[in-house]
Amino acid sequence: MLKPTSTARGGSTDDTAAREIGTQLSQKPGFQSYTVVRTAEDEVVVMTVFDTREQLEAAVHALAEFVHQRVAPLQAGEPERRAGDVLYQTRA
Repeated sequence: MLKPTSTARGGSTDDTAAREIGTQLSQKPGFQSYTVVRTAEDEVVVMTVFDTREQLEAAVHALAEFVHQRVAPLQAGEPERRAGDVLYQTRA
């Protein structure tokens, strides 16, 4: 979970960083999906799915500096990172 800092207007609703990161991720091999969900005024959860863990790790490594530059100014603390296997997924 990432806890973004608030803007002068209150909670941050700017999705520019999420869109930029999603665009970059979508160009990497094995990309399936990238979802950002606001779970509280000052918190978002991001779920990224790739075909394999190796492809995910390669994409995350390739984008690490870009993500740090775009997200670090928005976060209030270190994000919690979790990993797991997809048990079920359906698409429209």
